[in-house]
Amino acid sequence: MERDDEIYAVARADKRAFLPGGHAGRVAALRALLPAGSRVTWNDRSDAIRPRCGFVSVFDAAGAKIFVDEDGALAKAVTHTPSDAWSILSRARDIDPTFLEGVTARLVEPGSAPDEWRAIEAPRTIDAAVALAEAPASMRAAEDLLRAAFAAAAPFGVEPCPAIRWRTIGKRAAAGATCARPAFSALGAAGVDAFGYGAWRELGHDGERTFSFTSHGTDIPGLMRWAAADLGDALRVDAARKKGVVTKSGVAFAAARNPFEPLLRASQLGVGVELVAADRVVLTLHE
Repeated sequence: MERDDEIYAVARADKRAFLPGGHAGRVAALRALLPAGSRVTWNDRSDAIRPRCGFVSVFDAAGAKIFVDEDGALAKAVTHTPSDAWSILSRARDIDPTFLEGVTARLVEPGSAPDEWRAIEAPRTIDAAVALAEAPASMRAAEDLLRAAFAAAAPFGVEPCPAIRWRTIGKRAAAGATCARPAFSALGAAGVDAFGYGAWRELGHDGERTFSFTSHGTDIPGLMRWAAADLGDALRVDAARKKGVVTKSGVAFAAARNPFEPLLRASQLGVGVELVAADRVVLTLHE
């Protein structure tokens, strides 16, 4: 089955391609919320490896610069409540009301118990509302990629993609956030059977080494750790395909697509893949 060679090459060429944020759609979201007369411009810093890179500059009606990308500055610049801001953004015709109004019914936040997710009616902060509205095209594409990942895992007994939920995460929370892929556990179990636990684990360490900014492999920032984990799992599955591993139920790794490659593609879009479970998927945007 065909291998997505390009995503591995991108990861090794420049890990910054997987940094969150950098969405040019932030301009439209801010224009919808800021007072009349405000001017918002996009400072593009993209290149062949990082097509999603840049930042906004915002000026008030008098021409004074407002730094809305500094911590807490956006909440001061926008006079709406988070709920009202989301109502405006999710209905804005020049963003994507068809998609974003559907996202409203799928917003979640972590609950008080482990593995608990509770529905919310609107983002809790202005930063969260803007994060959810600045990249609807990437969000749509990420959902398609998750469905493709589940389809790729189908030969291993994985059911079709369940409901996809959305949430946002701040810089501080992202520093300690973890990801989970229980829906794809059958692939790991088959890999351990074929390689042994130690060897199977070692096969994935290259993901951490690729995304690390030092030789220690412990400094991967925020949501990039999730992409590093998916690169590690993709490399494990890739090794199983090359070795010709066949599961106990007769499924050949070489005959199936690698479900972790679409997850990496989603991360490349700036969308964090937080949870891939049999009953739900949680995708995350950085505030």
